[in-house]
Amino acid sequence: MEGKTWQIFISYRRNGTDAHARVFYEKLREKGYTVFLDFESLYSGGFEDAILTAVDSCTDFILLLPEKGLDRCREEDDLLRKEIRQALTGGKNILPVFVNGFVMPDREALPEDIADLAGKNGIDCPMEYFSAVFDKVCRNLNSVPEDRELYAALQELRKRTLALDHGYFRKWACIRLNAFLTENDDFFDGINLTDPHAEDTFGITGIGFTRRDIKAITAVSDYWQDPFIQEYLNRQAELIKRGVTITRVFILEEGQYEKAREQMRLQASMGIRVFYINKGNPYLNPEWLEEDYLIQDDSLLVEITCRTHKFEGEARETERITTSLADVSIKLERFQRILERSARFTEEDL
Repeated sequence: MEGKTWQIFISYRRNGTDAHARVFYEKLREKGYTVFLDFESLYSGGFEDAILTAVDSCTDFILLLPEKGLDRCREEDDLLRKEIRQALTGGKNILPVFVNGFVMPDREALPEDIADLAGKNGIDCPMEYFSAVFDKVCRNLNSVPEDRELYAALQELRKRTLALDHGYFRKWACIRLNAFLTENDDFFDGINLTDPHAEDTFGITGIGFTRRDIKAITAVSDYWQDPFIQEYLNRQAELIKRGVTITRVFILEEGQYEKAREQMRLQASMGIRVFYINKGNPYLNPEWLEEDYLIQDDSLLVEITCRTHKFEGEARETERITTSLADVSIKLERFQRILERSARFTEEDL
């Protein structure tokens, strides 16, 4: 396996999660990911060195934890402890999966070199709901499946269409497929209109694809009240550890500073570059200070056009995700203009 790289590393205890590990391994490979699992992926060479090299090469680190699964990590030579330490040190996207009643211990109960694990959000994994658990794990991966999944889907589609015996069904299968492509022209052109509460919202999954930086303007005042925000910020903390720069400007109503101060303090303490500006700033187009958007790697734009983040009882196309160079360029220019007139949230504010 010299020189081999993996998208996903599966870490597990043999005496409690080996069956779960194999299921995850098979399902992830079916979806087109390259996955490391020790009893499937090791053929020769020093076992421990090969394991830790595989951790270094991966993007996502799935950690399967059975009841009392971290107890043996008190031992210096415990391999699971070494895997976790390697993943933490390397800034990997760590996804703990809790099996058979595992409960994450407090930070103080863990060895110092893996204590940061206590801050990771885990996913409970009852086997009767495995499909839902697996879907959630996939949504939180930073890796993108290889084209194998797409080719498999297209081959299956072609196979099933050609298997239709009657010309009537074959004809209408082709018509419906063409209609699907026509109806989704915008999507294939890099534009998706959705709802911030829908499954295909950009959110936590989308920011996981960030390679270099995020620039964000936040104007929806109740956005940071949503309980999901903790998980959203945890993902941003992981990005910062990987070297991603995040700059966020809070657009504040007159007199709103004290209300927003705690959220700005929290984000600044994480390493986010936090700025703020009042909506009444006389030197900027007031319409710009009503906008809420995120720019990823200067190549993708996410716009939110609602005035509240609360669900209002029906789906609304108030989130627009696009890779349009023209749209991204316009927002980049506006972001820079706003940033120049904003105040930096500093240590004195902290």
